[in-house]
Amino acid sequence: MTGTLEERSENPMQASVLLNQINEQRNRLYILANNRMLIDPEVVRMSQELDQLLNLYHTLITH
Repeated sequence: MTGTLEERSENPMQASVLLNQINEQRNRLYILANNRMLIDPEVVRMSQELDQLLNLYHTLITH
């Protein structure tokens, strides 16, 4: 299969928006995790939110 994941998606615009959200969440998590312990409830919550975005993106591009 050729092309980027975004190009293979049923809805490239939705995939693009989701990728932006993933990158923004990843950046926020990186900053927070550098200032707190990894077991801090806020870090865990933010990590779980990132997991949800990643799972949604995976579902979008594979179905």
